[in-house]
Amino acid sequence: CGKAQGNAANTVATAAARRRDADNDDDNDGDAGNNRAGAGPGAPLIRAGALTVVALGAVEPARPNSHEQGAIFPVGFTAVRRHWCVVRPFARAHYKCSIGADSSDLGARVAFAIERLGGGFAASGRTPGEAWMGFMRALSRSRDPHTAKVVQAACVGGAARSEALGRAFFGVSLRPVRAAIEL
Repeated sequence: CGKAQGNAANTVATAAARRRDADNDDDNDGDAGNNRAGAGPGAPLIRAGALTVVALGAVEPARPNSHEQGAIFPVGFTAVRRHWCVVRPFARAHYKCSIGADSSDLGARVAFAIERLGGGFAASGRTPGEAWMGFMRALSRSRDPHTAKVVQAACVGGAARSEALGRAFFGVSLRPVRAAIEL
């Protein structure tokens, strides 16, 4: 998990370069990146605590499950979050949180994924809450019995609480991120 810190810095730097490339995509075919149109050259990344947004993605309201009350899930959204490591107990790791969908089928549902930078873990779901619950289950299995009980307690509260915690983990419910997505 120690190597993941260097990898996260590289990921953020690479994403910033992709954002600049997308802003300078001369033929407007979208192949230089997947950031929102209208973001000016050198547009800042959003950082909120342990979360860094590296790509805002594109809002596609026609897609099933691409939005709900209080949150929009843009396809191509990517953030990096620092959290407890599921591979090495009591260490920290960086996780890529991404929202994707089949680009050739607008009827395809949006999918949510959490991947540990450096490999060793991935969780996905049809909602941010499902992906977050997969992450929390893996985190629970990687801990001693006492800590596992604390992690499991965080998962109690039903689907609505899981969805709210999943949206927060991805960052899409945070005010500065929501404001940037809604531009």
